[in-house]
Amino acid sequence: NAESLTADGIVGPNTWEALIDHVQAQSGASGPRVRAVQRLLRDKYSFVSVSVDGEFGTITNEAVESLQNSNGLTVDGLVGPQTWQMLVGAKP
Repeated sequence: NAESLTADGIVGPNTWEALIDHVQAQSGASGPRVRAVQRLLRDKYSFVSVSVDGEFGTITNEAVESLQNSNGLTVDGLVGPQTWQMLVGAKP
């Protein structure tokens, strides 16, 4: 929970864990969290067809589902805690 975080201005592992427990992204969403998902999909996982435009559309959804499928996660297109952890964790 937020009370156990140290205010140090660094988004480290504990901060990421607190963030991903409460932030979701899914088809139809837009904004900074979607841009973060898109950038990670494109730059870290080489989904080159994903544009970083902040709009969670068909291409982003397909990339999320592909990532989920290839990593043994529930394939639902929802970027919840497990998918966030996959996105921000160490690339296999």
